[in-house]
Amino acid sequence: MASKKTKICTPTDEIRYSLYEHSVQDAPEQVRLFDRFYRELGGEEPQILREDFAGTFWISCEWVKSGERRQAVAIDNSDSPLEYGKAHHLAELDKQQQERVAILKQDVRERIQPGIDIAAVCNFSFFGLKSRKDFLEYLRSVHASLRGDGIMILEMVGGPGFIRIPEKETRTYRHESGDRKGKKWYTYRWIHKSFDPISRNGVYSIEFQMASGERYKDSFVYDWRVWTIPEVRDCLEDAGFSTSVVYWEMDDEDDEGEVFCQTDKGLDDDDTWLCYVVAKK
Repeated sequence: MASKKTKICTPTDEIRYSLYEHSVQDAPEQVRLFDRFYRELGGEEPQILREDFAGTFWISCEWVKSGERRQAVAIDNSDSPLEYGKAHHLAELDKQQQERVAILKQDVRERIQPGIDIAAVCNFSFFGLKSRKDFLEYLRSVHASLRGDGIMILEMVGGPGFIRIPEKETRTYRHESGDRKGKKWYTYRWIHKSFDPISRNGVYSIEFQMASGERYKDSFVYDWRVWTIPEVRDCLEDAGFSTSVVYWEMDDEDDEGEVFCQTDKGLDDDDTWLCYVVAKK
C-alpha cells in the first residue's frame, strides 16, 4: 500500500495540546511522585499544590481528584493552553472538585497568597528564565508562598545528548482502542535546533507526523537556558531554601519499584539524563 503523502500543516490548539499530553505527560504519575517526595522530605499530608508554567494544568486537575481536601493553584501567562485545560480537564471534574482548582493567568514571579505545600515545575519549563536575576526572583516568590514544611519540585534534563547538535529523538505511537487499534497513529519528533555553550542557550522543537500524512512542524518551539544542577541548587540556597536533594532517573527500578531515586551522584554514562531537584523551605 502506498504511504500517505506528507503535507505540512498548522495544527489547531486542540490537536497540538492533545498530542503533546499523550506523548509527553503523565499527570497521575507526577501526582504520585509529588506526594512521595513531600513525605520523604519530612512532610505528612500535602493538600495544596502550586503548579507553575501550568499550561493545560492537567496535573492540577489530577491533584484535586487524588484527595477530597486537596486544592491546586495553576499559574500560566498564556491563554491558549489554559483554555484547552478548562475545556478538557476542568470540565471533567465534578462541581466540588472544580471549586478546588484556582487558575491564575499571570507571570509566575508574581507573589501569591502563602499556604502552599508543594510548588512544582514540570517539563523543564523554568529553563525559559534565562538570567540568574529572573530565576532568583521566581524562586523567592515561590519560597514566600510555601508553608513552613513546604517543598519545591523542579524537573530537569541535561547531559551531552541534550546539548548535541544536530540531534533528533523519534517515537511512534499507535492507536490504543477502537477500530484502528494497533495501527500507526503518529510519530513524535524532538529536534535540537541550536545550542550555544557560552550562554547555554538552546533552541528545541516538537513536531508531529500523522499516519494520515499531515506534518505539524514546529508545533512547539522552546528557547531555553539549559541550567545545570549545581547552578539550580545554588540559586535555591540563595533564595532561602534550607536544603535540596536530587532524585535521579535510574535505568532500573529499585526494590520498591521506584525509578527516581534520591542520590548524591548521578550516573556518568547517561547521555541524556532526567531528574527532579527537590528543595525544602
